[in-house]
Amino acid sequence: MILMDAIYDKFLVRYKEEVQKLKAGDPKDPSTTLGPLISQAALDRLNQQVAEAKKQGVSIETIGAPVPKQGFFFQPILMTGLEGKEVRKEEFFGPVSQFYRVKTIREAIDLANESEYGLSGSVHTANEAHGLEIAQAIDSGSFVVNSAFFTSPNAPFGGVKNSGYGRDLAHDGILEFMNLKLINLHK
Repeated sequence: MILMDAIYDKFLVRYKEEVQKLKAGDPKDPSTTLGPLISQAALDRLNQQVAEAKKQGVSIETIGAPVPKQGFFFQPILMTGLEGKEVRKEEFFGPVSQFYRVKTIREAIDLANESEYGLSGSVHTANEAHGLEIAQAIDSGSFVVNSAFFTSPNAPFGGVKNSGYGRDLAHDGILEFMNLKLINLHK
């Protein structure tokens, strides 16, 4: 998350409070809000990435309620101090939150566009028109303003850069999975 300096500290406190409320457990249980990773390999990979981040000097803070020891659970962590570190270029597939503090909108846009990935993003602001301007300046496959991101079967979805190419869902998605053979019916 890229946060403006003016709200960074207050947001961080509230974020930690919300993560504390997560309940780890069986993903089939409706009361579970934090499930396990998909496999031991995914858990090992995430632990390896976090160890590398520590080596690079990233600040890592354990947050949230403890997770079960059995299964592929990963304790949520908060990473700060990522600026200038190589590990910031990686995707962490698990409950790993990365926080960046910026002073200007231009700095936020530049930081977002520095990523080698671009599946989806969001911007939250009191000025929705300005949020749309910011969204247009960020290189991302899909983007929302003042909303949580979700996909709809009615709208195409897809990423840019190392997050894929093309679109799935809707009419565009159907075309992505078709081999069309054009024939001339006027012969």
